[in-house]
Amino acid sequence: MAAAARVAWSQAGSKKRHSEPLTQPDDITRIGNHLFTGFQNGVGPQGQASTDGNRDSTIVEFTLSGVVVNQWDIRGKCDGLTANTSAGLVVATVNEDAHSSLYTIDPFTSRVVHYSYYRPLPHHGGTDAISFSRGLMLISASAPGTTGAAAPKPYYPAVYVVTLNQPKCRRAAGRPWSRSRSSRSPRRPPWPPRRRIARTPRPRSASAVGGVGERAE
Repeated sequence: MAAAARVAWSQAGSKKRHSEPLTQPDDITRIGNHLFTGFQNGVGPQGQASTDGNRDSTIVEFTLSGVVVNQWDIRGKCDGLTANTSAGLVVATVNEDAHSSLYTIDPFTSRVVHYSYYRPLPHHGGTDAISFSRGLMLISASAPGTTGAAAPKPYYPAVYVVTLNQPKCRRAAGRPWSRSRSSRSPRRPPWPPRRRIARTPRPRSASAVGGVGERAE
């Protein structure tokens, strides 16, 4: 059960490892017969450390009967979690107020890829909920005006369309979403076809919405 899962971390400047039970479960999603839940562990909405120094959220994979299968620690407060079942990936957004980024998790290989924005988001906030519609990945623009002009502003986007260009360039591109454009098919699919399970993980870099720089965890 979830009570058996823990998060481990080291504070900055220290090699000592700390461990504690997972707390603050939030979003839940499903791939096949497995469930995935994000635990925020007291991390702040801009990625601030919890009161005991932890800066990581934890994504836990469960069977339908509640048995823990696997878990992944990701830096920041996980506030959005959704499965892209066509690609076999779990997608997580972190830090809903500012300093936001996103992760993809392949539960078949346990590979985690971190996409960080290389340009400030134009609504000057963070990101939160994730949805997939007509082949598009839609991510909500949360907490507008956290680092810029106070909301509301008519030019602040409410939703972004995010495209991750895989597998070679490892870049992500995005644009504000509008209802009139949503009916059009994208020029290229935002996700690759379902990949083979067997492959060798290796470090790399990438980007997302409005531009992002990525790193592999």
